[in-house]
Amino acid sequence: ETDRPQGSAVLFVSGPDTLLCFVSRSDDGSLGMVSIGLGGHRGDTRTGLTLDMGMGGPAQAPDILVGRIPTGTATVRVGIGDGSEETAALRNGYYLAWLSVPADPVRIDALDAGGHLLGRLADANGLHIPS
Repeated sequence: ETDRPQGSAVLFVSGPDTLLCFVSRSDDGSLGMVSIGLGGHRGDTRTGLTLDMGMGGPAQAPDILVGRIPTGTATVRVGIGDGSEETAALRNGYYLAWLSVPADPVRIDALDAGGHLLGRLADANGLHIPS
């Protein structure tokens, strides 16, 4: 789960199935619109770094990204085409990255506690996000 003043993004995992939920929050703190996305990796037993799902507004780049991480991952960094980098939340073998602005990632790195690279997804033209 990642919380910000404008809302909360929560990833639910049950076996091979995932549910990404975003709940917006108004200025007065009341809950607003809810968006959900279903995903999963049935039959896929990879333990490496993946990009499984993204969520964004209509006709815009994603601002929430979800995927699996290799064993031993302590940090996941998402690189954006403008050179900026953001850090994802980690838990139970998954990462949830809520970007500051909608953008197509060009790199996702999984690092161990010593900063050593465990996995990398990269494409200078933007990573393909499964729909």
